[in-house]
Amino acid sequence: VGAEGLTAGAPAAAAAPHLEGSAPAAAPADAESGGNVGPEGGGGDGGAVATEFDRMHAAPRVEAMMTAQAIRNQLPFAPDDAEAFHAPPGWERRADDSSEACSWVEISPAAGTPARRTSSRTELEALLEADAAAEGRAWLGQLANGGWEIRAHAVNGALAQLLSGLIVLGLIRVLTPERSGKAGTNYVAANRYVTGTPFPRARLSRPPPPAKGEEEEELCDLEKERLANMKRNQELLRQLGLA
Repeated sequence: VGAEGLTAGAPAAAAAPHLEGSAPAAAPADAESGGNVGPEGGGGDGGAVATEFDRMHAAPRVEAMMTAQAIRNQLPFAPDDAEAFHAPPGWERRADDSSEACSWVEISPAAGTPARRTSSRTELEALLEADAAAEGRAWLGQLANGGWEIRAHAVNGALAQLLSGLIVLGLIRVLTPERSGKAGTNYVAANRYVTGTPFPRARLSRPPPPAKGEEEEELCDLEKERLANMKRNQELLRQLGLA
């Protein structure tokens, strides 16, 4: 998880502005109950029955409302054991010459300062959290092997900073209790929709029937012999006056 492009301390209630000429964002769906939020922010299932015109021209209602806790529950956290975390950028694990123990050493320290050293990965994680706090931001941890390596007590601060950055970028919207009908603040993806044209459909047409001459050519020899016998029999019956 990187901190580039994210603004620490962005107001949590700031919603992304509406772009002129763009279609409105889809109304969010309730992640807990599965219902939709109406266009005015109230509960969608308890409102008046929409007309057919409204259903045809309304934006798709597919985005789910989610609280910060619901988002946290879906994140792929690594095991909460800092000793198992990978090496963070700018640090490496080195073996001590005087003993069999290993320590974590800063690779590129600031100019004029000695390289910092910690005796354990847990101590290094605490140092990185303190560095981030000194700079006025949350420690975001790191992604490794598909898991988010961050200690449990630092998750809420990191998630709040990430959500604030997404709000500033206009990628998510904040739904206050007045708009969502829920007790707490919810978030929804700020997807936009435009009216498109249907894909062309190729009409399948039956092939024209074969010509009579072509059909006779396709007859097998046995069928030709059978037809010849039928003609001879018809001629014999005609000569006998039976046809």
